[in-house]
Amino acid sequence: VVAISSQTKDDLVNFLNVPLSKIDVIYQCCDVSFQHRHTEEELETVKQKYGLPNSYILYVGTVEERKNLLNIVKAIHEKNIDIPLVVIGRKTKYFHTEVIPYIQQNNVRNIVFPDFVPNEDLPAVYQGALCFVYPSIFEGFGIPILEALTSGVPVITSKGSCFEETGGSHSLYVDPGSSEQIADAIIRVVSNPDFRTEMVSQGYEHYKKFLPERIADQFM
Repeated sequence: VVAISSQTKDDLVNFLNVPLSKIDVIYQCCDVSFQHRHTEEELETVKQKYGLPNSYILYVGTVEERKNLLNIVKAIHEKNIDIPLVVIGRKTKYFHTEVIPYIQQNNVRNIVFPDFVPNEDLPAVYQGALCFVYPSIFEGFGIPILEALTSGVPVITSKGSCFEETGGSHSLYVDPGSSEQIADAIIRVVSNPDFRTEMVSQGYEHYKKFLPERIADQFM
């Protein structure tokens, strides 16, 4: 059995009683399009196409309870973070019953929900972001984390599970249940250009562990 992370390997052992000797861990890679750096003109074109602000915090992923978008919205509202949040992903019942009611009841502004963004435009959307926030409660790997690191964007994600495998040592890790920790991490990244630059540089080095050719070699 090939597991996509050590977390998934542990799940196979704990939930399905698969013997350790039968499991190898080979990480995933993300699409090579995320390695391409877009020009400022290209970034501006994509921003105009989807009505994106000049500067923004980014979330990419299905809008479902497990992905925990509501706590990002709470973080922005509770700490008065005056930077728009761009949310890209398929909307589920959770979006309509929990996220939107909170936004409306608290008059939260600057939450942007673009229409469907195809894969070919997604790298530019990542590259235009100040930081990527992904406080998911559980994942097997967390492909959007790797997409962000490959795009040269600092990552804020959750402690535990597989996240530190994917995010590396220079991403920021928070308790996904704490909107305060999420807010403090966002403020730390967006208010400190030198720290942000270091996160981007080290994150880009970390992503090289997941290059397609390295993954292919391991499968061979």
